[in-house]
Amino acid sequence: MLATETPARRDRRSVSLAVSRSLLLAALLSACAVRTVPARPAPVDVAIERDRQYAAAADRLLAYMERVARVGARVTVAAAPLCDGDVKPYVGILSASRVGLQRKLGRHGAWIDVGTALQSAWQLGPGTEVLVVLPDSPAAEAGIRAGDQVVAVDPGDDRPGAPVAVEVQRGGSSLRKTLPYVPECDYDVQATLGDFVNAHSSRDGVGITTGLLRFLESDDELAAVIGHELAHEILGHRGGSGFRRREHAADYLGVYLAARAGYDPAAAVRFVRRLAAEHPELISDRASPAHPSTASRAKTIEETVVEIREKQRTGAPLVPEGI
Repeated sequence: MLATETPARRDRRSVSLAVSRSLLLAALLSACAVRTVPARPAPVDVAIERDRQYAAAADRLLAYMERVARVGARVTVAAAPLCDGDVKPYVGILSASRVGLQRKLGRHGAWIDVGTALQSAWQLGPGTEVLVVLPDSPAAEAGIRAGDQVVAVDPGDDRPGAPVAVEVQRGGSSLRKTLPYVPECDYDVQATLGDFVNAHSSRDGVGITTGLLRFLESDDELAAVIGHELAHEILGHRGGSGFRRREHAADYLGVYLAARAGYDPAAAVRFVRRLAAEHPELISDRASPAHPSTASRAKTIEETVVEIREKQRTGAPLVPEGI
């Protein structure tokens, strides 16, 4: 026979269940609560992580610099006959110095730390350090290595074709190397830090931003961009008016310069069309008074590629018309 539950016992059981449910809910909420203040990491762990990030940044920047130097050298060497005698001996080394880093990065704020980190990662001494020796270059043929300290570069008596003497320090010994003379246009081509998809030319040379390097999909496209900027310098485009006409002229000559270096000239068309897809405002003729629309540029470059392909087919010299 089952006992009958009295009202008093039923009330006590209800209170007990309510208390149990409240305690369970509190426990669940406590277990799921989001910590709003994370645990403070130990300073030594932060320092280790900082060094890891600086090392990765140094590797990435050096890879950018090497890519621009390698492609740029091919273009400037191939363009030498079109530079109207404004040439220099091609050596084929990528180097850096503490002073050069300070001048490039500045001496303020976080860039001081970046410069210090790069000096450490690249093991820069008091002089100029060879970071990369470009393949198939005069320096590579002469046996110059990464890690050598550049003491002097002597172009000799400046006679066309005269060999170039390079003195380096290696392991405490001084070595003098004689390099064959290879002319290139006297414009430096360098990677520059910056998120903008941009390239520029000046008396100091050609600069390609790291933002643009991330946007480019191939060395063929990079060669087209370098060729365009180098073309501005060869054509003497500084000051005055007629900016759109100058841009078309630089596109025309730039595609030729890339093709002379052995790169695919059609890559310039692909680059402009992808630029338009990412920045559709550039398709309009009203986008900029200084630059033609991407639609106009793509068709001009496309016609230039047809012209180049015909010369390649017939074996004619890759020299732009009128130059």
